[in-house]
Amino acid sequence: MRWITDPGYPVYTIGTKLAGGTPYYLPISSKNNFLPELDNIPIEILAKARVLWLNYPNNPTGAVADLKFFNKAVEFAKKHDICICHDGPYSEVAFDGYTPVSFLQAEGAKDVGIEFHSLSKTYNMTGWRIGMAVGNAAAINALKIIKSNLDSGIPQAIQICRD
Repeated sequence: MRWITDPGYPVYTIGTKLAGGTPYYLPISSKNNFLPELDNIPIEILAKARVLWLNYPNNPTGAVADLKFFNKAVEFAKKHDICICHDGPYSEVAFDGYTPVSFLQAEGAKDVGIEFHSLSKTYNMTGWRIGMAVGNAAAINALKIIKSNLDSGIPQAIQICRD
């Protein structure tokens, strides 16, 4: 079982199903500042869950999370033996005095999760599918197994070619 915020980026649902998981949707809305209310997850769901997808600054809401929320998420993950996958492609988007924080800045984040970053948003390379994942070594190793069998490398158009 994998938890996905709703609304959320559709790929989290598709990837969960592709991996044989069952998505559980965590409703986010303006009344909870578009942050999942982790304490409201039913016990029977907690027993099955293995991954929590987070995405802040959030797509599609534009909501932001602070370090206090990420610290709470890390404690939650430790308590329930859950891996957090934080998708952070908008981590360089700062506005109105807000400076984004990394999930990995939270105390113990590398013990329970990984953070994804993409060049798509920062460098106007949408569709090029170039990014990275950083964090928990076991989670990175699991990702390498899946990714090495799905992808074939970065697009040739951006590789340096020297004669």
